[in-house]
This record gives sequence, structure tokens and C-alpha cells, in this order.
Amino acid sequence: MIGYKTINYSVVEFRKVIEGMPTIKMEPEAALIDEVVINKSKLKSKILGNKTTSKNITAGFSSNILGNEVGYKIKIKNKETYIKDLNLNIVTNEYDTLVFRVNVYDTKGKLPNNRITSQNIIVTTTIKEGPLKIDLLDYNIAVKDDFFISLAWIKDLGESGLYFSASLFGRGLVFRSTSEANWERNEIATVGFNVTVLQ
Repeated sequence: MIGYKTINYSVVEFRKVIEGMPTIKMEPEAALIDEVVINKSKLKSKILGNKTTSKNITAGFSSNILGNEVGYKIKIKNKETYIKDLNLNIVTNEYDTLVFRVNVYDTKGKLPNNRITSQNIIVTTTIKEGPLKIDLLDYNIAVKDDFFISLAWIKDLGESGLYFSASLFGRGLVFRSTSEANWERNEIATVGFNVTVLQ
């Protein structure tokens, strides 16, 4: 038990001890624990990223097959940040049901690096057109530096048929064909992904 010295007995010794004394008294011992920081400031809600809802400019996955992934870089300027939700706007969806996994990555240069989400965050939707909000608050995703947030297909849907709102000449979107492939950048269009965060 934390705060007390450990007592070890052999089975024979333990039998002798409890026969004469049914209560075992433990000696107190100071224990060092990690520092706890309590911050009295209230976290504020902010929206970061590309908030476009344009239907004239669209972007999406390089293909709609299993493992294909598309993401967007969110800048937070070295500030403790908690991700509440991911927001995007679907312009065209020709499929019955969309099934994605949401991933969050730290950065290395201009590309995603290591995945920092420990749980599989699976999203299923039948939205054909309009806004899609993905609630992430229960996953307790905390970041301290710029990060990428992405969607990955976990179901092979074949031919292209899904496009998101996008804008031209932003920081660009990133994409890769499978979870093991190298990331690439598209400098022409920027996918309309944004996140609500607490800072």
C-alpha cells in the first residue's frame, strides 16, 4: 500500500503471525510521486484549420480503396491543446455508407510522422452532402505541438465517388495510398478539415 513499508512473510511465518495477532500493523513510509500541476485558467474553445464549405473546389482521397489516407496539418504554436472534434464538409458522396478511421500524427518537417492516437477511432456515416462533425472529446487526445489529422479508408469502396470542400493554395493536403506507403503533399488544393480544440 502506498505510504507504508512492505512486509514480507513466508507462509509458515504468516501462519504464526496471524494466530497470535489477527491484525497486521504496517509502518508508515514517505513516498515520492510525480509532480501534479493544477492550472486555474479556464480552457477556451477555438476552431483551427480550413473552414471552407465551398462546393466549387473539391478534394478527396487519391483513391477510395482500403488503406488510402488523406490529412491536413493543424498549427497550434506549442500550446497544450485538447481536440474536441473534427469537422469537414461533404460535397459529393456516391456511396451508401462511409467507414473511416481518424488518425492524429505528430509532425516531421512538412509531413506526418508518428501516430499519437492509441485507440482506433472508427467513423460511419451515410451523409450524402453537407457538414460532418466527428466527436473526439471522449478519446482524450492531447497535443503540445503542430499535428496532422487524417481520415483513412477501412473499407475498399472501389471507384472514386467522395469529395470534400476544399480551397486553393493553402498549406496543402497530405495523402498516401496505404498505411505503409510514404506520405505525399498536394500544393494545389487544401482539403477543408478543421478541428474544435480546447486551449
